[in-house]
Amino acid sequence: MHNCVGWCYTELARKKYCTIVYAKYKNKYRICIEVSPKFSIRQALGPGNRVLQGEDLLAYQEWCRAKNIKFKKVF
Repeated sequence: MHNCVGWCYTELARKKYCTIVYAKYKNKYRICIEVSPKFSIRQALGPGNRVLQGEDLLAYQEWCRAKNIKFKKVF
């Protein structure tokens, strides 16, 4: 997805300061979601750290519904 997670969140995830989740939409990875240890969403961004719009935003909303998470627009 060409975003910053691969190189700057690795150690945070190892230490369990965050969990990184990728969500697919139409069989393509479209969203990178950072979840805090208290299960709140810190950020949700599209490929290249882009703000979610269009189908990417729809995919995030669908993911929130599927996981029973109250939709919140982040970043």
